[in-house]
Amino acid sequence: MDTVIETKPQSRTRRFRANDAKRMEPNAMRRQAALAQSAWHHLRESGAAVTFINTHNVALGARPIDIAVASDEGLLRVLTELKTVATVQP
Repeated sequence: MDTVIETKPQSRTRRFRANDAKRMEPNAMRRQAALAQSAWHHLRESGAAVTFINTHNVALGARPIDIAVASDEGLLRVLTELKTVATVQP
């Protein structure tokens, strides 16, 4: 007795798809990590650190994360502003 087993073709959602997301450059990742660590060190609260990093800063003219990730000079500008902000906070 021969048994025939029918199989369904693999669904489209399960097939391999290349990831089209753009990856961050290694230097940009390094600067992002340095900013996050420094913000945590100076502000001591995750909420305050995240807010500083992601909110438009008038003195910098943009979000600190955007400036810091763009270049080493930008990271230095942001770290200087972070120290200023940290000394003003109670």
